[in-house]
Amino acid sequence: MNAIPDEELIARCAHGDRHAMDVLVSRYHGKLLDFALRHFRNRDTAADIAQNTLLRAYEAAATYHARSSFRTWLYTITLNLIRDE
Repeated sequence: MNAIPDEELIARCAHGDRHAMDVLVSRYHGKLLDFALRHFRNRDTAADIAQNTLLRAYEAAATYHARSSFRTWLYTITLNLIRDE
């Protein structure tokens, strides 16, 4: 599944495919954690942001419409969570 584009994986998530979400988590968790760590020097807070981003993405998978790339959509969720924190 690693060769499958992110946009297809999130579409599969919208139909309940948890394995597709596992692939997205493996692709993005570390990157989101690093991104959040640049804003918070606290690793626990950054880890919470990364985890909450992925959870929100899974919950909102059906609302993703490829107006922007999946990566942009995901980082927008992350940035909004950072701002809320």
